Amino acid sequence: AKRTESPAAAPLDWGFWTNLAPWRLETSLSLEAVKSERQPLELGRISLGAQWASPSLTISNLHTELYGGKLDGHAHLDVQTRRAAATGGFDFDVFRIQHLLSTNTQRELARFEFATPPKADVGVAVILPAWTNRAPDWKGVGESISLAMRVAAGAGAYRKATFLTAHTDLTLTNGILKLPNLWARRPEGEVQLAYTVQPKTRQYHWAGRAQVFPQAIEPLLERPEDKRILTNFSFTLPPLVEGEVWGRWRAREETGFHVRIAATNFLLRGEQVDSFGAAVDFTNALFAISGVQARCSEGTLTAPAVRIDAVAQRLWVTNAHSTIDPYAFTRVIGPRTAKVMLPYKFAQAPTVRVHGSVPFRDSEHTDLHFEVEGGPFQWSFFHLPQVTASLHWVTNRLLITNLDGAFHGGRIQGALDFDFQPSHSADFGFQLQFTNASLPGFITRLTDKTNRLEGIVSGALTVTHANTTNWQSWQGYGGVRLTNGLLWDIPVFGLFSPVLNAINKDLGSSRAKEAKGEFILTNSVIYTRDLEILSPPARLHYDGTVDFAARVNASVEAEMFRDTFLVGPLLSFLTSPMTKVFEYRVTGSLRNPKSEPRYIPKFLLLPLKPFQTIREFLSPEKPAVPEND
Repeated sequence: AKRTESPAAAPLDWGFWTNLAPWRLETSLSLEAVKSERQPLELGRISLGAQWASPSLTISNLHTELYGGKLDGHAHLDVQTRRAAATGGFDFDVFRIQHLLSTNTQRELARFEFATPPKADVGVAVILPAWTNRAPDWKGVGESISLAMRVAAGAGAYRKATFLTAHTDLTLTNGILKLPNLWARRPEGEVQLAYTVQPKTRQYHWAGRAQVFPQAIEPLLERPEDKRILTNFSFTLPPLVEGEVWGRWRAREETGFHVRIAATNFLLRGEQVDSFGAAVDFTNALFAISGVQARCSEGTLTAPAVRIDAVAQRLWVTNAHSTIDPYAFTRVIGPRTAKVMLPYKFAQAPTVRVHGSVPFRDSEHTDLHFEVEGGPFQWSFFHLPQVTASLHWVTNRLLITNLDGAFHGGRIQGALDFDFQPSHSADFGFQLQFTNASLPGFITRLTDKTNRLEGIVSGALTVTHANTTNWQSWQGYGGVRLTNGLLWDIPVFGLFSPVLNAINKDLGSSRAKEAKGEFILTNSVIYTRDLEILSPPARLHYDGTVDFAARVNASVEAEMFRDTFLVGPLLSFLTSPMTKVFEYRVTGSLRNPKSEPRYIPKFLLLPLKPFQTIREFLSPEKPAVPEND
C-alpha cells in the first residue's frame, strides 16, 4: 500500500471512504478455511486479489470452495457513483445458504428440487445507499438492482413437476424479473417458456410451448377440481401446447391463460380419439374452448364454442357437429347413461348437431339438445333405414320430436318421450303416424316370417304410457288403413279363404281394395269394434282383441258379395239370410287361430270345407291333463 503524491480532496458525501482517498492499495488474500460464529457459513479455501485506487475498489480472481462446490468472480465498486458490480459463476448448493436470503427468496427457492446443484454465471449491479454514518437505507436499493444470469441444471423438479435437464437466462431490471428462454426436457418432450414477474405486485406472465403429458403439470394445480379434470384423459403421445398464462401469485382468482392444444392418439373416459385441436382460454375458473376439431375412426367432431366450469364440474357446448358414433358420447357422459341408451341403435354413425350442457359427475343434471340425421336405426320392432329427429336429453329423460324417417317404403313421423328410472327401466310414450308403408315388410318385422301379403298401409299409433321392462304395460289408441291389399296370408283373416274358394275358385284369394279400423290399447291388449276389410267376395267385420302375445279373442263376420262391382248390393241382399253362416268366434293365436261358427253346427259346413270338417270331427281337441304333483 502507498500514499498518492498529490491526493485530490474527497467529497464529504463519501463518508468513511474519504479516509482512503489519498491511498493506492493492492493486496491478495488466501485462506484455507473460514467459519463464521455469527452466521452458519462455512467456506473452504478462499483466495482473492484487491486493488484500491480512488474512487474505485476492485476485487479480482475471487475463488472459494463451499458446500461441495465453488464460487469464482470479480467485483468493482465506484465510490463516487455508489455503483457496485460483480460477475462470476458458482455451482455450490445454494440451499445451504438460503438462511442468508430474504423471506420471499427463500419461499421461491423452496419450490425447486435438484439432484445435483445447478451451475450459474452471474452479472449483477446495484446502486448502494448513501455513504453516511447512519444505518444504511436499503429500501430504495431494490429498484436499482440489475441482474443477468445464466443457469443450467440437471434432473430436478419445480413444485414436484419433474424434469431431466433445464437451463435459462435470467434478468432483473427496473424491478422486473424475466426468464426469457427457460427450457426444460422431460422423457416425452420439451418445454420452452418465457417468464416475467414483478416481485413487488406479484403479477406474472408465462408464454411458451410445451410437449409433455398433462399429468406432468398435475403438481402445479392446487385445486382438486382442476386435478380431477386430468383424470378423464389418458395419453400415449404427449400433446403440444402453445400459449400464455398470467395472474398474481397467491391470488388464484386472478389466474388466466390462452393456449392452443394439439393432441393425437389418446383416450377420453376410455373412448379413443385419433386427433384433437382447439384453443383454450381460462379466466375466473371457466374454460372457454374454441375451434374444436376432433377425429376418430368413425368420423369427425367440430365445435365452435365449448365451456367448462372447473368448480361446478360441468361442460357446455354450442353448435357442435359430429359424424362420430353417438354412443361414444353416452359412454363419456357416464356408464348409466350409456346403458339406458344401448337399445337405441344406429348401424352407422349419424350426423349429429349438439348444444347444451353435461356434468362430469354421472349423477348430476344433464341438458343436451341433438339434431340427428342418419340410419339405419333400430329400436324394438322399429327398423328405419333413414331417420331425422330432434332429441332433448334432460338427466333421466329423453324427448324425441320432429321424427321423420323411411318406413318400409313409406314414411313415419312423430314424437317419443322416455323417462329412464333408477331401476334401469324406462317409462315411455309416443305418437307415430306412418303412411304408404309396405304391408309385407311391416308384418315380416313383427313376425319374423316371410309371407305373400300385399298392400299399402297407413295409420297412427299413440302410446300414452308403457315401460320397457313390462311388456304388458302399454296403454294407448290408434287407427290403421290398408289399400289394395292381399290379406289372406294372415291366418286370422285367411280362415275364410277355404270357405270362399268353395263357393268359387280363387274367390278366397282375391284382393281387398281397402281395410280400416280404429283400436284402443289397454294393458298391451288391442281392442277394436270397427275393423273392416272390403273385398269383392266379402266384407269382413272384426270385433275383438289381440294381445302382445298374439292371442286372439274376437268375432269375425263376412258379409258376402257386398262390394262386388255393380251387382254387390243385390247379391248382398240375396245372400243376407246366410250371413250368420259366416260369423265365427276366433280364438287361439294370430299364427294359429281357432275358428268356431257362432250359430251353425260344424257338420253343416261339410259341403264347404269337407276335409277340414271331417278332420275336426275325427280328431277333436282333447282337454289338457294336469301333471301329477
